[in-house]
Amino acid sequence: MIFGGWNSSTQFSNIMIYEIEKNEWVDPEIVHNSPKWNMSAALAPSIPSWKYFIFGGSFGSFEEGGNRTYAHMSDEAHVLDIDTLQWSDLQLEV
Repeated sequence: MIFGGWNSSTQFSNIMIYEIEKNEWVDPEIVHNSPKWNMSAALAPSIPSWKYFIFGGSFGSFEEGGNRTYAHMSDEAHVLDIDTLQWSDLQLEV
C-alpha cells in the first residue's frame, strides 16, 4: 500500500494497493481528508481485518509545483480498516 505523496504538480491523499495475485496496482477511490507526504506507515494484521496506520508527515497549502519549504509537520495518526476501506483518526496519549 502507498498513501499520499507529491510530485512537481500534485499533492496526493489517496491510497494505491498492489495486488500480488494480479501483478497490478489498484486505486480503490478512497481518499483521506488531507494530502500528506514524508509520513510513517505500517500495515498490521488485526482482528477482524488488517489495519493500515499512518503517523506524522508533512502538509501544507501552496501553489502546485511551487517550493515545499513552507510545509508543516504533523503529529496526527490515522488508521484505515482494510475490509471497510474507512479512515479513522487515532487519539494518541502521552
